[in-house]
Amino acid sequence: DGLFHLSEVECLGACVNAPMIQVNNEWFYEDLTYDSMTNLMQQWKDGKEPQTGPQNGRRNSEGPEGRTTLFDKQYHTTFTRDFGAEKKAYEEAKAAAAAEAAKK
Repeated sequence: DGLFHLSEVECLGACVNAPMIQVNNEWFYEDLTYDSMTNLMQQWKDGKEPQTGPQNGRRNSEGPEGRTTLFDKQYHTTFTRDFGAEKKAYEEAKAAAAAEAAKK
């Protein structure tokens, strides 16, 4: 139906979570099977936003025994980036610079 476009890439930097896909250069879906990939595609077709990350119930890149290292509190931080907000800020700065240049 032409709704999806796939491109093969060499590396997404998470071999332990393969097979995986990246959507719109932003969202990662990992630990995929035929069934989970079919489910993701159906959700997108239905206009839904599926949960990102591992699709098999795994948490992050933990193995079947769960977390086995880095138990110190200093490692229990969460790092997320709001790429949408960063893109908006970049586009606003770019537009402001273009407007300033147009005045000259």
